[in-house]
Amino acid sequence: MEVADQHGSARVVTFDPREFNFIRVGDKRFFVYETVEQECLVLNARCPHRGGPLHLGSQDAEARLLHCPMHCTGYPERYLRRHALPVVRRPDSLTVILDAGAMGAVEICRTLVLCG
Repeated sequence: MEVADQHGSARVVTFDPREFNFIRVGDKRFFVYETVEQECLVLNARCPHRGGPLHLGSQDAEARLLHCPMHCTGYPERYLRRHALPVVRRPDSLTVILDAGAMGAVEICRTLVLCG
């Protein structure tokens, strides 16, 4: 299931997170990250520290951190929640509200995500 609707300046995308885990919109990339409590977050795939591929990072479940693969910068889950995109999770779908700056065609796909 893939839906991309324009609502004013926001874009709404609904998909099944069991099938898809990555969203491309223009030059922006987002990935589905599952926390230790199995909460789904949709995060920017660029590390805020140096732009590394955050979706290829590692999860430290005990410390509740996501580590960037480039410089091992660790991001606590509370930080990730604050910077995640707004989502609504249902048993078979995840609805994401993309920011107004996400311009371009929406592509939802499955790709390698090591941290979740």
